[in-house]
Amino acid sequence: MFEIIILLSVLLFLFLLYKSKKAKDYIVKVFRRNNVIVYGKKGSGKDLLFQMVINRRKELHYSNIEYGKNSMHVNVSDLSLFPNTFENIIDNNIEKVFPNLKEHIDIYISDAGVILPSHYDAKLDKKYPSLAIFYALQRHLYQSNVHVNTQALTRVYKKIREQGDGYIKCLRSLFIGPFYIQQVIYYDRYETAEQSLLPMDKPLLNNPNTALYNQYVATNGIIKPLWYFGLKKNIKYNTRYFKDVFFKQPKVESIVK
Repeated sequence: MFEIIILLSVLLFLFLLYKSKKAKDYIVKVFRRNNVIVYGKKGSGKDLLFQMVINRRKELHYSNIEYGKNSMHVNVSDLSLFPNTFENIIDNNIEKVFPNLKEHIDIYISDAGVILPSHYDAKLDKKYPSLAIFYALQRHLYQSNVHVNTQALTRVYKKIREQGDGYIKCLRSLFIGPFYIQQVIYYDRYETAEQSLLPMDKPLLNNPNTALYNQYVATNGIIKPLWYFGLKKNIKYNTRYFKDVFFKQPKVESIVK
């Protein structure tokens, strides 16, 4: 009996490992092909998902916070075709500029809801007049993608969030010993992601609900729940990055007091 329990436990572990790998592979494929916007409440694992994707891709990348040895720092101001604007394009008066990024290297922007806030849309249009052009034409320009994360999908600069190709909502992340488990939902449509719709269960063959299911998918696009697990030791980013950005180091005397 003991041997059977051990065998079943091993089989269950291998099955869970297989399911986790499939989910990770699916997410990485989405990131390779698309501009992805990741959103979810604080602590739900947005940077954790970035870290997983970056670890599995094992490629150089640009980012505003460091996710490991392959990170190269980038600022939002670098995502530019300055001095060109939409007027230049409309008037066919484009001014050629030198590229300032390398090709085939994706960009990851953490906390875009703070760095590119939607309530500053008008000011962002003036401050970064070519950012939306860069975002729309990036595959032509650099053969790469821009990925951002934010707490709320609607908090990101409008010209970014509405040109995204894929959206991932982080639901929760659970840490157990040296492991973590993360649960997310992938959407391929902005409107569906904004509503945070849940998937409809796929009916069995010859089920009268099949037509209803097909209509739901046709209306709302892909809604794919996913989960995976990983190792905490593979987390390389500073989980309190903005503490170092905003706070001065306290004086030694104040610590003693």
